[in-house]
Order: sequence, then C-alpha cells, then structure tokens
Amino acid sequence: MMTNYYPTHLSIGVYRITLEALEPVALAAFSAATLRGAFGWSFKRLVCYQPQVKRCAGCLLRGQCPYPQVFEPPPPTGTIYAQQEQVVAPYVLRPPADAQRQFGVGEALTFEVVLMGRAITLLPYFALALQQLEQQGLGQGRARVKVLAIEALPPGGAAPIRLFDGAEPGVIENHGGWPAGQWISGAPAPGQVTVQFQSPTRLQSEGRVHGEPDFHVLYRALLRRVSALCTCHTAQMWETDFVGLATAAREVRTLAASMKLERRQRHSDRQGEMEFWGAEGIMVYEGDLTPFWPLLQLGQVIHVGKNSTFGLGQYRVM
Repeated sequence: MMTNYYPTHLSIGVYRITLEALEPVALAAFSAATLRGAFGWSFKRLVCYQPQVKRCAGCLLRGQCPYPQVFEPPPPTGTIYAQQEQVVAPYVLRPPADAQRQFGVGEALTFEVVLMGRAITLLPYFALALQQLEQQGLGQGRARVKVLAIEALPPGGAAPIRLFDGAEPGVIENHGGWPAGQWISGAPAPGQVTVQFQSPTRLQSEGRVHGEPDFHVLYRALLRRVSALCTCHTAQMWETDFVGLATAAREVRTLAASMKLERRQRHSDRQGEMEFWGAEGIMVYEGDLTPFWPLLQLGQVIHVGKNSTFGLGQYRVM
C-alpha cells in the first residue's frame, strides 16, 4: 500500500486580521497571550449561556457550542484521545510580526489566525467576537479597537482575499480554507535543509525536551500533531505508516545547530502565572528527505510542539 505522506483531507486557512486602535493600545511583551485572552473571552461571552463558569467540562452543551470546539475541544469518543480532558486546539494565533507593543489612536494592529479542519466553518463567529472588542477592549487598560478587515491569505503568496470589511460590519464571506496539499510545494526534496525556528519551540521525546532537536524528534512531533488534528477536527483519521516513517527519520543527520532558550510569560485567570519556553535558532539536516518533505513544509503553516496555539513552534524551511 502506498504511504500517505500527508493528509489530503485536512483543510487549512490562514487569515490576516487588521484592527484599528480607537484608543491607545498597550500589548504585553508576550502579545499572543494578550490577543488570545481578549479574543477568547469575547468569543465565550458571545456564545456561552453561562459565561461566568470558567471551564467547559461538564456543560451539557459542550458538544454543540462553538466556543469549546475552538478553545477547549472535547476528546472524540472511540479514539486514543477519549480519556483526555482536552485535545489539540484547531487554531494557531500569530502575533504581530514586528516588536511594536504600543499603538496610538488610528494606528493599525495586524495579526494572523490559522484555522484547521472544522474550525474553519466558525470563521463568522471569529468576526463577531472580534467586533465585540470595540466595546470590551484589548490589552492593558482595555483599549477599544475596531476590526478593519479580515483577509484569507492563499498558499504561495497570492493576493489576499477580502472576507470582511469594517465598512460593512454585517457581512462576512464564507471560506473553506485550502486542502493541505496546496500548502506543499511540488518541488523535489533537497538533500540538505536548514530549519529556522522563529518562535520558542518545545519538542519533547523519550521523556526529555530537546534544545537542539535531531530531525526524527521534529518529524515525530509533526506526525503526532497532524494525526491529532485529523482525528479530533476532521471527519476521518489520517492513516499512514507512522512507525515506518518515524524509524526512517532517524537516518536524517544533523549537520549543524545554533539554538538558544527563550521564555514567554502570561497570566491566566484560571491557571495563574504561566511560563512558556522553548528553543529558537537554526538546525541543519542532511539525508534522504523525500518521504518527510510534505509534512515538513506543512508544519510551516500549522506550527509544531507545545503551546502552538500561542504562536510558538513557528519555523521556516530554507
């Protein structure tokens, strides 16, 4: 049987959101946490019938409510995840690319959200939740912001597709994302590849965290993440030769490493102070990358490792 090197049925959408500061906005040093907190809180207030309850576990509507589908997804029955309280979330929030944390009145603040699987159908809820920030505010001091635009960013760098315009707040275009294959180049795999980890990346294997991950550690993390996304957020599991691919990945050699440890902190009303950490830098790998090339490219879009929802685990293949 031919090995499926990536799941053709997994849909992925990347969306750029542009906000306008109606009041001076101050973001925390870990801006992804600020955006996640404000956005998640607004989303919950929009759809939840008991927003004062901090956790969705035990709620009779957990299986139908859009909030837990995104932020606290329940485990699907009859799968290896069935006994877990919560499974992988179907989104990634990428904070503003530059280091700017202060935005004056009228300035634009832009970030990206990656949605995967069924979560893409909830895009109108995202738009409504973001509009609530005009009253509820964002960042330190709860400064009010307005949604100027939501755009879909196609694979390959094609022109953005405008889905929502702040001038018409009652209209948002439906969007289904793109099949995973469209995020993967058809070019043959190189014999050597440089992976630049652009945000703290925490990869764990065999009971320890790898600050300079060998290729098989990175690839196995991708296998686990993509498999979990398919099982929990699409209509079918991804079937492939997981054991064979993971074993073969050990044959890819590490040529060079230049990594450093980075830390991020956030405050959660539910969990208190939290510290996120991982490694940033460059790893150079060499070997027959052909079977691993599709998933390695896909990981650039969906991120890898722990706390990916906060924009961690972002990398670029060079």
